[in-house]
Amino acid sequence: MLESREVLRSRVISDWMARSEDTSLSWEENTGYDCAKFLVEYCLEHRQKLPAWHVHSQNPVGKENIERLLLNFQRFNR
Repeated sequence: MLESREVLRSRVISDWMARSEDTSLSWEENTGYDCAKFLVEYCLEHRQKLPAWHVHSQNPVGKENIERLLLNFQRFNR
């Protein structure tokens, strides 16, 4: 059964925040790309479609990498 977008969004954000807090003591920086990978992994694990998304970044290379990841996942996960 597919979850509503609101429920999915809420769970993904909650899980991402918990993961970010767990790694806050390490020297790793969580990036937008890390967040996008987490979203893809979450959707795969829970058999969900990728919710609507938009990448906002002042880093054109980072933005392109995130967009490619999400677009490739959308093509794969139809």
